[in-house]
Amino acid sequence: MINFKPKKIKHLFSPHQNVLLKARKEFLEEYDKLGFVTNQREARILVMQHVLKYSFFFVSLLVILSVGAMVYADRADVPYNHPLYSLKKANENIQVQLASPADAPDLYNRLAQRRID
Repeated sequence: MINFKPKKIKHLFSPHQNVLLKARKEFLEEYDKLGFVTNQREARILVMQHVLKYSFFFVSLLVILSVGAMVYADRADVPYNHPLYSLKKANENIQVQLASPADAPDLYNRLAQRRID
């Protein structure tokens, strides 16, 4: 019967040290060519840039969708029990705030007429 010792088997399958060092050196050279950030401060700045970019995108998207829903609710003249009615009221309040004092009475009359109809 053959008696194998674990140390001998491990030594047979382990790579040579010089091969590992050469592979490590080649890997690090290729990694440096890709231009990845190795400084911790630069990495934080890079992450913050991505966070700000994506958060700006999502906030802009949310604003665009909200304004679109407000305009839809106003143009469709949704009833008071509709889920978009609060957006319609917000749009009317914005119109009232932005109206000049000379145009305000006409705007109030138009809004009141829409509620009556």
